[in-house]
Amino acid sequence: MARSKASKRRGSWQYYDKAHKTTMKLDLCLVKNLVQDIEGTDHTRKSFNLPKLVAEKAHTYGAEGSEKRRAVQKKFDQLKRKSPQEYRRFLDRLEVTPGEGLQREIRNNNNTVIEIRNNNNTEIHNNSSSTDSGSTDSEQSDGDLEEESDSDSDTKQSTSTKVSKD
Repeated sequence: MARSKASKRRGSWQYYDKAHKTTMKLDLCLVKNLVQDIEGTDHTRKSFNLPKLVAEKAHTYGAEGSEKRRAVQKKFDQLKRKSPQEYRRFLDRLEVTPGEGLQREIRNNNNTVIEIRNNNNTEIHNNSSSTDSGSTDSEQSDGDLEEESDSDSDTKQSTSTKVSKD
């Protein structure tokens, strides 16, 4: 059975693009202005108040509900999702000096990494000390293990005889 033209159109990407608006692409100088405005404050990216900024600078970032403002909001969302190090590299490419908020983020991120490394080293150290003490316990209980293995072999033999009887 052949597909109708309408069903073929529904599966095509062209139909999908017509149904959904694509966002406007921002100029590099507009992105640079946005980043400079963010870094000009002492706030981190997560605590930055974007609605207040775009309301104050509507001539730069577009009127309320415009495609330009929506594109700025999406770009800001992308910037927020970057790690502090990735965001720093992005600032370097735009030749924007990082603000106090980003430097605080990087310090906090580095402290977290150091704490995680210290915790991992402590766990590794604790594991190695427990294995050292565990080896002396295992040496003392070798006789017990041999007795358990003998009893295990007895049960295996009895189950094998049971299976063969059936």
